[in-house]
Amino acid sequence: MESVGTKLVLSIEDLPAWMNQPVPTIQVPSQLRDPHPVVAKLRDSQHGLPVVGPARNRALRLLHALALAAEARGHQVRAGTEAGQRDPLSQLVFVVQGHEVVLRVVQLKDRSKHVPTQKELAEKQRWPWTRIPDHDYTPNEKLKVELSRWSEYFQTTWTDGVRRQIDEKLSEILYEIEHRANLVDRRKAREEEQRRLEKIEQQKRLDRANVLFVEAHRAEVLSQQMAAWERARRLDAYLQAMEARIAAMGDPAEAEAAREWLAWAREHAQRTDPLKQRLALPATPEPTYSELAPFLGGGAHRGFL
Repeated sequence: MESVGTKLVLSIEDLPAWMNQPVPTIQVPSQLRDPHPVVAKLRDSQHGLPVVGPARNRALRLLHALALAAEARGHQVRAGTEAGQRDPLSQLVFVVQGHEVVLRVVQLKDRSKHVPTQKELAEKQRWPWTRIPDHDYTPNEKLKVELSRWSEYFQTTWTDGVRRQIDEKLSEILYEIEHRANLVDRRKAREEEQRRLEKIEQQKRLDRANVLFVEAHRAEVLSQQMAAWERARRLDAYLQAMEARIAAMGDPAEAEAAREWLAWAREHAQRTDPLKQRLALPATPEPTYSELAPFLGGGAHRGFL
């Protein structure tokens, strides 16, 4: 869905070929035998999977089932603890069509009223600013699966509930992982198309600006020629008057010097009269940015050149 002005435009697009096959039901093994290599690393790590008690084995089995199902559909799975991973709390990273989606399992906790210990009371008595917690939090057997944050419009967490456990939601989780990768591809395609259209529009504006620049350049040359022609007409009248003045001179030496000046002036007039030169469309110089910018309108920027 896109917003165009004050209107909303809805578009329906087919899923890509790699998503046409529905995600099958994912079965969680009752025992963790021959775990996926990434899950084996988590199992042997002290900090990779912060889940304790009986829930730890179940969390490993869930991750194992997800990893195998993802690889069966052609995706890559690697450990979130690998160097370069930005989220230090991630456990699995799914690489779908080149896009990464981070996943982790979190253990839920029960909250109970905290009963101050004798040590805490003694510290409070000695240091009044000491804070005694109001509640205790004890890990239970419930789990929550979280995907890297995406958008408020897409599901990012799945929790053990009264009616359904996470074991029954693994297919939904894998579909969401694939769906996110598909959305990234579509967004990228839309952005590329937008850039292509903007480039076409920029080129059109650039072409229009070049046309306007050429017209302005020719008009300027024409104005310069007209001014030179008017000057040539005045100069021609002056040379005729100069010639008449020389003819009336009585001093031969003075007349000779004047005729020399008249000869140069006539050659100069010949060179500067535009109608005595070759008439043709003037060559258009390659415009600089500052010369072309006035013709680009309000959207002018250096990206055009």
